[in-house]
Amino acid sequence: AYRARPEIAAAVHAHPLTAVALTVAGLPWPGDLVPEAAVTLGPVAVAPFAVPGTAAVPASLAPFLPGHDVLLLARHGALCLGGTVAEAVDRMETLERVARIALMARAFGGAAPLGAEEVAAVLRAAGRPPRGAR
Repeated sequence: AYRARPEIAAAVHAHPLTAVALTVAGLPWPGDLVPEAAVTLGPVAVAPFAVPGTAAVPASLAPFLPGHDVLLLARHGALCLGGTVAEAVDRMETLERVARIALMARAFGGAAPLGAEEVAAVLRAAGRPPRGAR
């Protein structure tokens, strides 16, 4: 991750239960359900399953590193990148919180994401660049 993204200063790996459960269920990442998902996480990549502890793991992540600060490792865990350790940890905590919100919302009948215009407005209000600009 550090070679692919020299601007990052921290990488946090953990095994957030609800977020990983989404990958086990084969569900897509439920992005942009709440404003903090758009602002803190951005687009979340889901890397295909790779056997932990093997060279297959970094190979599965490599295609996603240039465009993502948050990556789910299917059936395993997550990798969150940041300019500081605090930022990377915040992303990990937000990832799990959004996954739990999605689980609860689905239990209540649905988990509709914010629309593209709403996401753009949230990003503008937070002083973040629009999607696709880095």
